[in-house]
Amino acid sequence: MDNWISAPKLRPYSPFANLIYFVMEVQLVIVY
Repeated sequence: MDNWISAPKLRPYSPFANLIYFVMEVQLVIVY
C-alpha cells in the first residue's frame, strides 16, 4: 500500500497521474 501513497509525491506536477493512482486505489479496494 506504500506504493500508491508515495507515488503521487513523486509526481506532484501531474494531477492527471494522481487521478490515475486514485482510480487504481479504488479498484484495489473493490477487488479486496
